[in-house]
Amino acid sequence: MTQRHGFDSEVWERAREEARQILIQCAREGRTIAYSELAEKLNIQHRSTELATMLDDISCSENKAGRGMLSVLVVHKGDDQMSGQGFFRLAEHLGREFDDKRESWNRESKRVIGSWRRVRQ
Repeated sequence: MTQRHGFDSEVWERAREEARQILIQCAREGRTIAYSELAEKLNIQHRSTELATMLDDISCSENKAGRGMLSVLVVHKGDDQMSGQGFFRLAEHLGREFDDKRESWNRESKRVIGSWRRVRQ
């Protein structure tokens, strides 16, 4: 049995794809989703390394496909209603530059939403 991130590969891939589809639907609707809401839908802890790893994995593959960092749509429920520090670390790793976090986050959100609104349902 093959393992990914401590889980059976098939279990991990199903959960990852479920998360990806939820985020795609959010993009098509032009909205964000709270970390806690996404975690609840996936039946995992919202402050878990599994969720963070899954979001990074999704963003890397979506970015490679030219659709931007899909996890930009996962945000804090209160506070600033933006993505967490993990998102910004990954964004820098992927070559994004941030003069202003809010402006950069808005730009990436628009890119992702625009990409998925153009894709046929």
